[in-house]
Amino acid sequence: MGLIPGRSRTGAGKILSYFNAFYINSKGGEFKRSEAIRQLKKIRKFHDQAYNEHGDKRDTWIQDALATLVNMKVLSRRRPGLYEWNKAPGVEESRAFNYYFKKYHKYGNANTKPRKENTKPEQTKLNITPNSEGSSLKQLGSNKTTYKYDEPSVKILETFDNKDQEQIYLVSFIQTRDEFSSLCPVTGQPDQAKIEILYVPNKKMVESKSLKLYFFAFRNYGSFHENIINKITKDLWQLLTPKYLRIFGDFSPRGGIAIKPLVEKWAEPNLHLSTSVIQQIQRLVNSWDRKNAVL
Repeated sequence: MGLIPGRSRTGAGKILSYFNAFYINSKGGEFKRSEAIRQLKKIRKFHDQAYNEHGDKRDTWIQDALATLVNMKVLSRRRPGLYEWNKAPGVEESRAFNYYFKKYHKYGNANTKPRKENTKPEQTKLNITPNSEGSSLKQLGSNKTTYKYDEPSVKILETFDNKDQEQIYLVSFIQTRDEFSSLCPVTGQPDQAKIEILYVPNKKMVESKSLKLYFFAFRNYGSFHENIINKITKDLWQLLTPKYLRIFGDFSPRGGIAIKPLVEKWAEPNLHLSTSVIQQIQRLVNSWDRKNAVL
């Protein structure tokens, strides 16, 4: 097994044994970094191998080892370039030395503590072209998200193309009670609601981040519960022109009374939905209601 610094436990263990020999020769006490470099370079075979394979012209393996021993409290750094032994670098420290030295030598930084490795996976960068799916979206993936809290508008909402228009399928969005809030237009008191959206897409589909921002815009918006649900219905209908749309608002009770508006709209006659398609949509909605016990 090779003796390359930081490449194996044997390599790091060898470095620790060289420092132990240096401790004995220097009889403890203070020493300069230049003295450590000069003494350790006498182990020519090891140093030549490290020099040739790492291009280690700055003797960074020695500097990193010094920083590691300081971190382990084996050495104290009195001032730049001057160190003092606290104890001999014994065999019992070999595992800790191996762990810390690999981090120091990996980053090539002998004067600071090892940095925490980034374990977050790197986000894949896609080649987005004008014809790519979602290329027209502005909010999704943006680092400059704009939040509005008192002006819900259909302009906040964004869409993407439905690539399966021949397929009849149901899309649902549920905004939990803790997330959706608005204001009473008279008292200014906050209202909270669980908002449920069901729709069967036609040509366009609503993008979820823009829908979230749209819901946020109700935060300081004053309106009665019924008007809020009707507004959401009108905005989404204008945006999507779907084959079917249902909006349900489950508002928190006030004065012991819970208001739960429900709006349902079917496609305009010009879409010419057949009887079989209408029946299929009804089965999907009924299946959803049974599964989720909404009403």
